[in-house]
Amino acid sequence: MTRSVIVLAAIMGWFVAWHTTDAQSAPNTVSDKGSAPPKASSQIPAATADLFKRSYALETAGKYVEAAEVILPLHGTRNGDQELVMLRLGWLNYLQGQHNVSIHYYRLALRTNGHSIDALLGITLPLLAQQRYREAAAFAGSVLELSRLNQTALQRMMAAAEGQKQWESLLGYASTLASHYPTDTDALVYMARAHLWLNHKNLARDAYVKVLNRIPGHLEATAFLKQ
Repeated sequence: MTRSVIVLAAIMGWFVAWHTTDAQSAPNTVSDKGSAPPKASSQIPAATADLFKRSYALETAGKYVEAAEVILPLHGTRNGDQELVMLRLGWLNYLQGQHNVSIHYYRLALRTNGHSIDALLGITLPLLAQQRYREAAAFAGSVLELSRLNQTALQRMMAAAEGQKQWESLLGYASTLASHYPTDTDALVYMARAHLWLNHKNLARDAYVKVLNRIPGHLEATAFLKQ
């Protein structure tokens, strides 16, 4: 009897010891379910962000050459936001009057993203400055295919139509723009000019009156209405 008790006690001691060890090694399922997964790092490389910050500050100060030089080292690297770099260089070179260089960078941006409305509109600026109206109209037209009533694209189409003396087209773009953006003074100015070239003097006068309602003292409208 005594021997049986001793054996039973030994077995119970072994069972308790095994159970305690197993419990300590088992995963804590409650804790695991409650823990959040590790978050991916969302930090922006400080050096790159600082270069853009300095570039914006220099642009605001009118130092366009320096603003471009600051971000130029990012061009062609893996660390920089390449599309933004090319758009910035296109814009800053346009502001400097470096139109061919500006066009170059905008074309690079379009190679990266052919549907970029920013790049399509951006490249129209140096093209219009060089009086390359047909090319500018082609890029602005591509924007209108993506965004039918894009205000800036319609404005660029008006400038290109006027440059090519396409008065009917100019009137059409101006009318569309004025219809959807009734506070757009440029639309009314171009509309008045188109009417004048088409010998619609009364309609031109009406358009110039609307211009003065939006910008009292507008020089072109005031000069015409004094005639």
